[in-house]
Amino acid sequence: MILLRLRVLYTHRAISLGQPHHCLHCLNGILQILLDFFLFLLAFRYVGMPWLYYSEIPSQIAQLVPNVTINLNNPSKTGMLNFVLAAYSATGQFLGYQYLKNQFAFCSTSDVSATPWLIVGHNYEISCNINIANVVNSTFQTTFYDIFLIDDAGAYLPIPVRVLNMPQNQYGYDFYYAGNTFTRRFFLIDNISGVSNGVLKVIRVPTSISFRITQATGTGATTTSAPVAGQAGKIYMPIMDITYAERTVDGVISPTDSSVYASPPFNFKVQYVMSLIDFWSSMQIFFSLATGGVLMSAIYRTLQWSKRNTVVGESIDVQIIAQSLINICGCAGSTYFWYLVLICSYWLFFYKGQSTLYLLIPTAAADLFIFTSVLTVAAITQTSYVAIRIYNQCKVSMFFFDWEKSRGKLVQSAKDPSSSGKSAPVSIWRTIFMANQWRSLQCTRKVSIEFQLVWMYFILDGLHLQYAATPQPDIRNLSPGPRNPILIYGIDCLIWIMWAILIILQLLFRYLVYDRFYRDRFLQYSDLLSVSNISLLVFDEKRHGFYIHGRSVHQSADTCINELNDCLRKEENDMVPNRGLDQSDQQAFEIFATPEVRSTYDKIYGVVVSAVYCCFDNFVANKLGATSKPTRKMKAADEASITAYQTVNKFLCSFFDKNFKEFQYSTREKTYIEKLIGATPDTFQGSVFLHDPMSYTRVLLRGIEPAILICYALLFVCIDVGMNSVPAAALGIYLIDCVVVFTRSHFGEQNLSNKTLLDWKFLV
Repeated sequence: MILLRLRVLYTHRAISLGQPHHCLHCLNGILQILLDFFLFLLAFRYVGMPWLYYSEIPSQIAQLVPNVTINLNNPSKTGMLNFVLAAYSATGQFLGYQYLKNQFAFCSTSDVSATPWLIVGHNYEISCNINIANVVNSTFQTTFYDIFLIDDAGAYLPIPVRVLNMPQNQYGYDFYYAGNTFTRRFFLIDNISGVSNGVLKVIRVPTSISFRITQATGTGATTTSAPVAGQAGKIYMPIMDITYAERTVDGVISPTDSSVYASPPFNFKVQYVMSLIDFWSSMQIFFSLATGGVLMSAIYRTLQWSKRNTVVGESIDVQIIAQSLINICGCAGSTYFWYLVLICSYWLFFYKGQSTLYLLIPTAAADLFIFTSVLTVAAITQTSYVAIRIYNQCKVSMFFFDWEKSRGKLVQSAKDPSSSGKSAPVSIWRTIFMANQWRSLQCTRKVSIEFQLVWMYFILDGLHLQYAATPQPDIRNLSPGPRNPILIYGIDCLIWIMWAILIILQLLFRYLVYDRFYRDRFLQYSDLLSVSNISLLVFDEKRHGFYIHGRSVHQSADTCINELNDCLRKEENDMVPNRGLDQSDQQAFEIFATPEVRSTYDKIYGVVVSAVYCCFDNFVANKLGATSKPTRKMKAADEASITAYQTVNKFLCSFFDKNFKEFQYSTREKTYIEKLIGATPDTFQGSVFLHDPMSYTRVLLRGIEPAILICYALLFVCIDVGMNSVPAAALGIYLIDCVVVFTRSHFGEQNLSNKTLLDWKFLV
């Protein structure tokens, strides 16, 4: 090109010799030749010549794929990036090459000298303060650096540097670095340009140095400019960012001054990132499907609830809308919990288990915001659902009704002559005893939270397994360091789920061995009700509840020990009918009552219910010791409540004896559909009793134990991520569990006292 322009210029000069108007044209030709010569030299600047600015488009530089293959099986050799610094003095003298090790170690507590961040995938960040006075008083000389990356062939590849103080670099960056300017040379400390009259006036120090290494995906270009398809083990050209700060030092700066001006903050950060567009697109589809499943499940639950609590033709009211929100919380909390388990397990296993680099953990604030948002929604909805379930359990309508009949007439007594001819009273102590046993079952659970938290703390903190959540791809590396929230969730939930597997094994042991050959407290309670001749009816919804049939097969339960022992011996020898309802062996049922049955029950029980709320303040004051002078006297119920209590007892005995033609019921086993999806049977032909031995535990803390465990797992992760402390998370869950147990026990006992007309002092 240059020779061609010289020949054209010579021809023009020969033709126009002696013509002055062609002189300007000749001058333009000479300038064009000089420009072409400059561009020619610029094109070959890579050959042994340093330069200051890149002339290429930043996106082209950022998408170069160096000849570096990452193999994580041998991190010290094939899994480490080798950076080299070319050092120059302020006068331009070449000082030699030096491997990048601790040149950026401004923090005295830093382990930058160990270069763990040079191993691909090891995200690293450390912050400290630079003491300006110490820098001024040091013998540090200003040195300029060019940074290179050594590829697999031993070639030195120049690494682009962005000085973020430059105006064109102050607007952040995207993947293509649009509008940015890359440079080659940088310095660490400048104590030369700020010298005036031989006195240092201004000093410049770095406030942040960061490396951004991006995994190569899609189609890129190699350092030889040949197109190549993205593949595992490849990265794009690393980008180094540096930010400087100026400080005026002509005054006196004390070495002990810790202000921001005298000790500016310094941050060193290394990020290994990858494009997550495809991943989040897939997760968005899964999230949409999960949310659709949540809504469909919530709608189905609401429809089933409306069949049990509303009548045909009733319009949608606030209660139905509130129940819909409750069902959405119940479905969303558990669904999003497993959704996050799926995502975090994917990152944990594939990121930590890769041998050739193909996956890098998300570290961008936007990616972590998506995760923390879903985690927060899951925790809030699940906690709300558990709190509402506990509240509903503490206000169920329950009634112990006694089947015992009077055993004769009273004889005349000297103390009470009017007692002659009256029926012998039936003892209430059996009811009090069964109420106390019910109270003890309210907070009984199969899983020990304390035992689980101790082992969680031992595994995560004692065995340092919590540091498996550090953002580095080696699962065997448990060195302490900052942890990634996504990996924290994966590790914590993995330990929680592994513990759940042990819980399942424990439950199988209890079901197959312990409960069968030793004792099952819940089945034992049903047997004890039968021996006591007392039945229990619980309504947790308007027309839905649970019934434990406790009618004794013996003549009397209010008897002495000898007669009781004879009755048990007859039952052992099959000399009496079965204990269950309708001469069967079925005692526990999930019941679906007709509107007429519940309406009649409410009318008779209305007087008892009206007495519930009037004694609430006295109960709380006495129970919590709020009164200034505690009393040992027990509160008695009024006569109207006693009469209503006896009327309800007679009504329920007649109802379950099928003495009312208009209030009939049928008993049967649950169908598979009813067991699987909780379908509500039709009650047009009368109330329906579905046999289910353990169904009544749904009004106890054990019935919501799975939901509580999911809630605790979510809260454990939230506390661990928020406070970055496993002990704080374990202690927090323990305190929350104490609050849950106290709340359920306290208000459940209050409800039991009110609904059974027993003073709370009877419940011990």
